[in-house]
Amino acid sequence: MKHESLEDRLVVRLKQEFPDLNFKQVQLNTKGWDHDVLILDNSFIVRFSKEKLDPKNFEREIRFLDEFRKISNLRIPKYTLISRDKTFGGYEMILGEELTPEKFQTLSSERRQDFVHQIAAFITKLHTIPLESAKDFGFEQYKSWDSELKEKEKWFQDEFYPKMSSSLTLEENTFIQNFVLSFCRSQHSVQPVIGHYDLSHDHIIMAPDGSISGIIDFGDINIGDPAHEFNGFADYDRNLPEQIYELYGGPKDLAFLKRCHDHYIHRWIYLLYDGRVRRKNEELFREARSKLHEIMNTK
Repeated sequence: MKHESLEDRLVVRLKQEFPDLNFKQVQLNTKGWDHDVLILDNSFIVRFSKEKLDPKNFEREIRFLDEFRKISNLRIPKYTLISRDKTFGGYEMILGEELTPEKFQTLSSERRQDFVHQIAAFITKLHTIPLESAKDFGFEQYKSWDSELKEKEKWFQDEFYPKMSSSLTLEENTFIQNFVLSFCRSQHSVQPVIGHYDLSHDHIIMAPDGSISGIIDFGDINIGDPAHEFNGFADYDRNLPEQIYELYGGPKDLAFLKRCHDHYIHRWIYLLYDGRVRRKNEELFREARSKLHEIMNTK
């Protein structure tokens, strides 16, 4: 007996919920940790919450996007299909391709400047949303920098070190342990904001002319440290976070860029674990390891 594939199961759910929806081609994307995605006829996206995700998260994301769209300077998803149980929904694809670091390097200086201005304006609009509004959407309030670091330190002790130390060299383990010790003992006063917090290259879509055609995947949106929002831009250029920061109109402080760099290092250390343990993706593990060595050699 042939086992029904994940793609088949999702298509069945989609057709049961929206029997009048017509499409000819289907592509399945399971790269995301919280959602599985069907791409219909290369023009329509349907995101399905994975079982481990609280259904309220997806509903909250859609409601937030409906409001944020009114002020966003960049195109964001507009859901036109939403299932009755609020576990999946669909929107017209924002056409273009992922703005990878390799593609960013091919952009003209004028396009890079456009990128800086557009992203700075986008983040400013997002980060200056009053937190009272965020409460209305049901986002959890930010506790404190100290609380955030205690959770990270506990995760490293309970999860990362036991499962990852044997996969790394003495030099790699020493660097990570020293970084975690320093990072988790840092003291900062953080003014929390609502943010996307996953502005990596696979969520920034580039139009054929090199401009930004839109921002996708708001699944990680929450209230947190605004400096965390900037760390993904260092994948494009080490100086890019500072360039965007200069035009940024959200809350600033003297340690902002230092925290941004620390979040950047922390992310790539986490991606070691993500590749080897959580996703079991050796390509991701090797990429994170290579990036870790870049960081180690520039410290």
